[in-house]
Parts: sequence; structure tokens; C-alpha cells
Amino acid sequence: MFTILTQPLSWRERLVYWLKRHIKYILGKNTYWPNSVIQSIIWWLAHIQNGGVVWYNIDPKEDDIYSIVFVPNGIETLKYALRLKKQWIIQSLIAWPNISIPENKNDICFHPNIDTILVPSEWVKDYFLSINPQETRIQVWAAGVDDMSRSLKNKPNILVYKKNCPKELFEHIINFLTTKKIPYTPIGYGDFKKEDYIRNLKLSSAMVYLQESESQWLALHESWMADIPTLVWNRWFWEYGATQWYNEKISAPYMTVECGLFFQWPEDFNVKFTEFMLQLEKYSPRTYSLENFTNEITTRKLLQIIQGTWTK
Repeated sequence: MFTILTQPLSWRERLVYWLKRHIKYILGKNTYWPNSVIQSIIWWLAHIQNGGVVWYNIDPKEDDIYSIVFVPNGIETLKYALRLKKQWIIQSLIAWPNISIPENKNDICFHPNIDTILVPSEWVKDYFLSINPQETRIQVWAAGVDDMSRSLKNKPNILVYKKNCPKELFEHIINFLTTKKIPYTPIGYGDFKKEDYIRNLKLSSAMVYLQESESQWLALHESWMADIPTLVWNRWFWEYGATQWYNEKISAPYMTVECGLFFQWPEDFNVKFTEFMLQLEKYSPRTYSLENFTNEITTRKLLQIIQGTWTK
């Protein structure tokens, strides 16, 4: 039996929580992916529980909180859970990665009262260990995505997803596609709803993905689930303030030869795009996603991690 906490339970903390979310929404910084992760986990837990296998509750009253607690997001929620742990209401606390980016071993991610630290990919785990090499609580867990229908690859349109990249790179790609008379649709991070993104995927044969670094990023997984191969810009390092971390898959940690290609700079894009399009039919990202990243598969993996705390 375990509890999922998605928000702090005192009225003051909830007020702060919802005010911050509302401000993000007004500023256009609210995206659907974190909430969709929680919703998909809850849906599959309910589905599995129908077989009498799992018992859990979500944001219950304090008296009904089970001894094992999973916090999927929010620093305020994690702080609340840590107070409950200090009061012995919680015996085992599991925290997921989108809480914060640690800068030192005293960061809240490494709080001694957290029993299991979940991170979304191996490079994030390696970075955490570079801060605290003796850390033994870290486990890798990637979230899943909906099993959407396949997109046909014979559509001529290219989806250009711009999350965060140099203006010069984006303009080079747009000019290249325009010069070659290749139809494309540009979309920007935070400027669309989920249904808009899914519709654009279904109308495209491939996606160019532009982001400096990713810990997992579900938009890529949704593209692969729709059988859309991706050409991904990869600058090989993650940067936060004065900190840098290098990894060969920093822009798409779960990218494989089944999913597409990386490119590094504008001129490299010209070469890789031609290579990418020539072998478009050979990619099989949907097969890869169905074997590894459906919501059911990833929820069951999460359950294995949670159930592992019962035997400690």
C-alpha cells in the first residue's frame, strides 16, 4: 500500500502551489507533460488494481497517508512529505526528478530523509553521482506515453519542433527546407495544446527536434509512438549556470538507431537531413516505443521500484 502526493495538503501550502501554477499558466510556461505523467500513472494503477494487486491512494487526508509515499513533482509537495517523514507518518519516501536540479550534495534532491531518488535517464544519474559520488539511493525511471495510432510516413510535411536553440540554427533549417521546397510546420515549446501537437504529428512524416538538452522529454517519445522518426540537434552538453555536463545523447537520452539521427551544426544538418530522409522508411520508432515506453510498461516498472521499498 502506498500514497501518491501531488500537492501539499495544508491550505496555506496549497494556496502557494496553485498560485505558482496559475502564474505559470498566465506567463505561458505551463505545459501538459508533467500532469499527463501523473494522470497516466493514476489511470494504470487503477487498471492494475482492478485485479486486486495494488492498493494506493492519492492526496488523502493526513490520517490516511500510507507509510510509503511517492512524490512525482513539486518542491512544496516534497517539503511537506519530508515534514511527515520527520513525524514518522511516512516511513519510506520516493521522489521523482522534476523536483529540482541539484547544484550540491546538500540540495533537497539529496535530503537524507528521501529513501529513493528517481531520475529519468542515465546521464542525469551520472550527473547526480558527480555531485555526490557516494549516493546509493538513485534509480532510473522513465515515464511512459499514450499508445496513439501510427502516422503514415508517406506524408510530405516535416514538423520542426523548436524548444530551445540558437536563432541562427532555426533560421538555417527553415531556409534549407524552403529552398528545397519541402513542406514544413514549425511549432514552439509552450505555444500549443496536446491535441495540436498530436494532430501535427499525424500530418507529418518526420520531425526535426531542436533543444539544447533533455533529461527524457515526452514529446520525443510521443513522436516515436506515432512512428515519426526524428532528426535531433545535439550539442553534446547540458548547461545550468556555470555547470556543464557532457553526454553523447544529451538532447535525446533514449534515442536509438530505430528512432532517427543526430546532427550537430547547421552545415551538418544539410548532410544529415538528406541521409535521414533517404532511409525514412527503415526507421521503426513505434516498435521501440511499444516495447519500452507505453504507460502500462513504465507504470509496472514504477510499481516494482515502490514494491522494492516494502522489503527494505
